[in-house]
Amino acid sequence: MSASADKGVSPIVADESDGEEPARRIVREGRVGLAPGIAFGPEAEGWLRIRFAQSPDLVSRAMDRLEPILT
Repeated sequence: MSASADKGVSPIVADESDGEEPARRIVREGRVGLAPGIAFGPEAEGWLRIRFAQSPDLVSRAMDRLEPILT
């Protein structure tokens, strides 16, 4: 799984080409909600979007939980 930030917007997009298990692991272990990329158009199919429109403290805690999953 790889991840990148879109310029000018707050989501992170993560490549879901490894199938659904990475997304399930993020939700299960990281307790971080995500949206399937296809919800944002056909060009985003196979990607996940993780939105960070929360308080800085909440985002920091979510990043702490995501780090061991994404590295």
